[in-house]
Amino acid sequence: MGSAKGLQKKQVPIAIVLVIAVIVVIACVLAFGGKGDEKSTAKNTKDSSAIKESTTGSLNGTTSKEEPTTQIAPPPISTPADYTTSSSIVISGTSAMEMYGISSKSLQRYSEIINAFSFTVPNTQVYVLLAPTAIEFYGPEKYNTGNRSQDEGIKIAYKALDPKIKSVDARLALRMHTDEYIYFRTDHHWTARGAYYAYTAFAKVAGFTPSTLDTYIMGKIDGFVGSMYRYTQAQVLMDNPDYVETFTPATPATGVIFSDATMTQSRPLTIVANTVTAPNKYLAFIQGDNPIIKITTNNKNGKKIILIKESYGNAIAPFLIDNYEEVYVTDPRKIDMNLASFVNANGIDSVLFLNYTFAPSNATYMTAFSKMLGQVQ
Repeated sequence: MGSAKGLQKKQVPIAIVLVIAVIVVIACVLAFGGKGDEKSTAKNTKDSSAIKESTTGSLNGTTSKEEPTTQIAPPPISTPADYTTSSSIVISGTSAMEMYGISSKSLQRYSEIINAFSFTVPNTQVYVLLAPTAIEFYGPEKYNTGNRSQDEGIKIAYKALDPKIKSVDARLALRMHTDEYIYFRTDHHWTARGAYYAYTAFAKVAGFTPSTLDTYIMGKIDGFVGSMYRYTQAQVLMDNPDYVETFTPATPATGVIFSDATMTQSRPLTIVANTVTAPNKYLAFIQGDNPIIKITTNNKNGKKIILIKESYGNAIAPFLIDNYEEVYVTDPRKIDMNLASFVNANGIDSVLFLNYTFAPSNATYMTAFSKMLGQVQ
């Protein structure tokens, strides 16, 4: 009995030592193992960033060295939960928007026509800007993703362009300002404010500094109910009309409208109107669609540009006044002329093709467009 008690007294300090040893081992594992996990986490984070950087590039599939790998996140885009459809138009709240669908063949053909044209004007820089519409930013998800994504459609067209042609990506500039009034609610066009942000994207590619909005003379025309109402007759659109913002350049300029490419017969042009009596208030910009207009500015820099467009280009034309000595604007549907001959005859050094994303699939526009550029549709 006494021997057993003596043994127990000897085992007590041994047990304490074992417990202390276990605690020390656990502490070491936690200390050194934790550092190993931090290194592993850091490596995984770095690998993830590398993957993101490798997929960040231009629309032609090459990594851009000029653009930062990270960008400021744009404001969130609200996706309406409740909406109705009328033919090919989505009506959500007080807004109506055209449904878009990708036509790869049409988009590639659009670029091929421009490629062929560019070889006929080797001394002229060609730019292409395809403008997204409101549904890309404000529509229900099912109408701006997958085969209805204008972002993907624009990529298809830009990828098919010849490398010497400079594409202008206006989407990010517009997306960063979706909390502003950049598209009409009752009409399919962008507003002058939306066109301005596209102009800033063009300026970046063209290599000049855009004027800031506060340098323009601002105006406002109330009571505009546009094309979306005409197509749908939705009372909610009539009850909630748009207004038209105008931005008149401070640079002095005069404009004339010509009936044909000879530019012999002309009439005065109102570049930006502060009042429009017609129901279509979008006529405030270069008086709508005309055969060809010429704007002469007080800029004595020798720079000349021609804008090839449908009506989406009307709102952006006035912004070009601050950066060019001469600005020409033409609509292929309104005139019969050879664009290459006109460009060469007038010493034009820049050609900007600006169309909204629906234009390449519009048979009427593309027939006139192809003819103007010397191609067979």
